[in-house]
Amino acid sequence: MDITKAIQSACESTLKHCGQHAPTLLLQGSNSELSCHIDNFPENREQKLSTMFLFGFTVGESKAVGALQHILFISRGWLVDNSMETSPPVPDPSQDPRRKDVLIILSHKLEPNQTELTLFEILKYGEETPVDLIAINKPQAIGSHPNEEKIGSSLIDAFLEGFKAGNKK
Repeated sequence: MDITKAIQSACESTLKHCGQHAPTLLLQGSNSELSCHIDNFPENREQKLSTMFLFGFTVGESKAVGALQHILFISRGWLVDNSMETSPPVPDPSQDPRRKDVLIILSHKLEPNQTELTLFEILKYGEETPVDLIAINKPQAIGSHPNEEKIGSSLIDAFLEGFKAGNKK
């Protein structure tokens, strides 16, 4: 089974039973694999980056996974398509009435250095319990636009910086 399909299936199950999905890191290394759920993930961007750096530092310092090979970061977010709008976007997507609740899967392979982004819209019927994930896009390589790589992978970059710093100790 394709890894994205397996993750989609696991996330659908979690969303249906729990109504939410905590941000999750799945790590593959030369020694082992590791899964980390990040409860109470901050809302503030700088705090998110700090949290990812600290997670990376802790994992790197432990040397539990060995040489890091693959990182998957799974989280929920908001997506707003402003391509057809003439009015200015709302500064906070969570406050925009046109927002879509999405599941985000960022996949970063270290060899070759490649990051892919996959988005699923979280559909809800009746009550607020999520029941389906519908693919918004096929996995897309990040980095074709000059600013896109920084936007798409800053959390993974923070994790990697922390991992390298912790691994040096």
